[in-house]
Amino acid sequence: MAATAASVAMVLASSLATADARVDACGAPGRPWIRLETAAIEPEGIDLAEVLRHVRAELAMRHIDVCTEGSGSPPSASVRIATTATEGVEIAIDVRDAVTDKRLSRTLDLRTLPPDARFLAIAVATDELLRASWIELALRAPPPEAPRPPPAILEVVQSDLKAEPRVELGAQLAFEWYGGGQEHLGVDVRAGVRPVRRVTAFVRLGLRQGLVIAAPDGSVRSTALLAGLGGRLALTSPSGPGGLEMLGRVDAVRVSFLPTADAGAVEHPNQATAVVAAAGLAAWVALGPAMRLVADATLGAPLRPVQATDTGSQVTGVRGLTFATGGGVVALF
Repeated sequence: MAATAASVAMVLASSLATADARVDACGAPGRPWIRLETAAIEPEGIDLAEVLRHVRAELAMRHIDVCTEGSGSPPSASVRIATTATEGVEIAIDVRDAVTDKRLSRTLDLRTLPPDARFLAIAVATDELLRASWIELALRAPPPEAPRPPPAILEVVQSDLKAEPRVELGAQLAFEWYGGGQEHLGVDVRAGVRPVRRVTAFVRLGLRQGLVIAAPDGSVRSTALLAGLGGRLALTSPSGPGGLEMLGRVDAVRVSFLPTADAGAVEHPNQATAVVAAAGLAAWVALGPAMRLVADATLGAPLRPVQATDTGSQVTGVRGLTFATGGGVVALF
């Protein structure tokens, strides 16, 4: 029995070792790979394993491997990441590109970023440097004796040469819950513009219908008009089949409280404007080259709350913790 258990353990260990070898092995036929070199990172609080994971995830969307060691074909480029600051965290990214025989470098000052965002910043900067080097393939013909670049790198160049959509128009269903008692259902129309590749600024207009709230002397209905603006920061490639974005926005919500009084009570309709700030995440899935299915979820709080009262006591309002979510479609232009 012990021999059987030992055999099983050896088989599992061998399988895991083989799997690890497959993960680390790069340069397989038809699959370009990038060698990632690091120096003096961990003493500055940057986890080497996290750097490798984020750079690998960024380039995997382009069908390019990232490894510290490889076998078979030589790497298409080598990327060296090292700390350069004596205080704080400053990263130097140095790319030596075998495809275009160029060398590029960039220094990132990460001291203004939270620790969790630094790995993504390094990965994005590495991807941008590689693309900046490879774009030269479209600007000048390589020497006749130069080897043909891997198809995956040529696809990166072709994708960068395409004019990516800069404007979006869309509509979403929306739901908002306020800790002060209001629950709103409605629809938004949205318009956005992308001034830089990973940043989108947008505006939205919406109509809302509030759920009926019971009051001591009757009930309160509500409707609302919403106008807002905000921005999104892409956490994944904007040209992929799907993506994730950080979202922040500020909305002005014009709420109309419409009471229905019991017998003997008096109705006092009321209107007021709340200002609500929120942040969260947005996700999308491409339905084609110019259409996306989108969804978002945010948490926030009113900067300027409003409320409805009955005989001096609060009944409901746009106040307290706010949760909002929605989904719809967006067209890109």
